[in-house]
Amino acid sequence: MAVASSLSRALDALTDPGRREVLEQLAAGPRTAAQLAIELAAPGPVLAEWLETLRGAGLVTEDCSRSSTTYQVSSKGVEELRDYLERIANLPSGEVKGLPVNRHLAEIIALDSRFLVRRVVRMHCDQIRAFQLFTLGMGTWWPLGRRHFSEVSAVTVILEPGTGGRWFERGEDGSEAPWGTVLVWEPPRRVVLNWRVGPDWRYDPGLRTELEVTFIPGGLGSCEVQLEHRSLEQVGPQAARLQTTFDADDGWTELLQRFSEVG
Repeated sequence: MAVASSLSRALDALTDPGRREVLEQLAAGPRTAAQLAIELAAPGPVLAEWLETLRGAGLVTEDCSRSSTTYQVSSKGVEELRDYLERIANLPSGEVKGLPVNRHLAEIIALDSRFLVRRVVRMHCDQIRAFQLFTLGMGTWWPLGRRHFSEVSAVTVILEPGTGGRWFERGEDGSEAPWGTVLVWEPPRRVVLNWRVGPDWRYDPGLRTELEVTFIPGGLGSCEVQLEHRSLEQVGPQAARLQTTFDADDGWTELLQRFSEVG
């Protein structure tokens, strides 16, 4: 049983949490892009990409008959997706485009959920300070002595603020070794980075694993930082190896511990 291309696009579209947030907002009724940008605190270019992907997947439609274009959930696209999931959930055996049909529906909707790492750390500083420290102050807590990717010793890590900003390390000789780029920049609430270093610890411009960090205000000048490193399956057969590296005690657990101690 093959998955139709339209359904495949719909499943792929739902793997991104930002696009799911768009659908959740539109479930309450039509919205303009300006309204969605305010409600989601999303930069214009990022929101445009989310909407275009959802439209291409048949999950969102646009109405240009008003003074301002509005977007709404496509009942047809959602019903087709629901019918498909209900149909394969009832199949006793076989495969759907290489995926066992008896998988939990959440695994089918989130195809990249097999290889991800999640961590949470409590910070003894407010949301604004935590965001600044994780992004602009990364060089103060990242263990560059044993975790750098260039051939020369690194002296700092630089994350350029704003969507599209570069993420790189600077060597003691002034050279730069790229790590990735900024995909979403929403201070002080959220940042999403494109990690482009593979399991061989070499930069790969074609790689797109995503690191999403969310900063949630707490009481008495504290906050909670939630980290998710996802889409690790993009590295191919060595995805499990990369996941093990980040999931280990000296992976994101240690990195966030160092981060919290500086804060």
